[in-house]
Amino acid sequence: MIKKILNWLFPIVFMVSANKKLNNEIEELKAKTEQDDDYLSEYMEDFQSITTEEAKNLFDQVISTRKTIEEKAKGNILIVTIAVSVILGLTGYLFGMQDKINSNFALDSILAILFSLCLVYLTMGSILSIATLNRGELNQTYDFSSADYKYLSSLEDDQKEKETKYFLSKYSELNIKVNLKINNYVSGTYSFLMNSLITLCIIGVISCILYVFQTEKDNKTETELEEQQTVLEDINSNLINIGKNIKDVDQNDEEDYNDLLELLKETINIFNKNMNQEGQK
Repeated sequence: MIKKILNWLFPIVFMVSANKKLNNEIEELKAKTEQDDDYLSEYMEDFQSITTEEAKNLFDQVISTRKTIEEKAKGNILIVTIAVSVILGLTGYLFGMQDKINSNFALDSILAILFSLCLVYLTMGSILSIATLNRGELNQTYDFSSADYKYLSSLEDDQKEKETKYFLSKYSELNIKVNLKINNYVSGTYSFLMNSLITLCIIGVISCILYVFQTEKDNKTETELEEQQTVLEDINSNLINIGKNIKDVDQNDEEDYNDLLELLKETINIFNKNMNQEGQK
């Protein structure tokens, strides 16, 4: 389980490890067949019980498989181009949404880490897709050389057929291992692109959730401000009415009456000033 998670998070590590193992197997097979002309691997032994024509068909199938994998690798270039365009477009949209959300260090840090991973995955996927078509070790095809043909032409028919099957079995196995290496690159590209899209989706989901909560909070704050302003307006209206009523009442103490009237005016001014400030917010 842990290995699968690590393979999902860091596909490059397992790809490099697998290809290194295949390189060792290729070199080992070449060394053994050069040191011992009668050496047969488990795969090569199966060729000894079939005809030369059947062996040639198996060899052609391996080469055909190589071409199919290479076509997939070429298709990856187009997929990478589209993925880059989509991710950059969505990134601009998400950053625009992020500007509308109140800053939070913890959440900003998480989003920054996820976005960095997204870019790393996308970059690695792009590099692998290009490397698949340009690395010399992946373009190598094992086939009959001029020396092989010269050697075969010097043999009798029975021995020639036996040696031909031997060469076909050897080159088929070597080409299969090269095919596996190319396929590892193609699979690695898919894994990186998939990871970048998944990471971007996680960023989008988090941003959308935060945006929804922020919108609800802003709406609630705006509602509370409107309610407070309504209360202040009601208080102001009541104070004005009180002031009007005081003016209509005969007062015995003119000085106290004037003091009270000034106090009411001052109170009204304070509330008017407060309402103007709330309105500006």
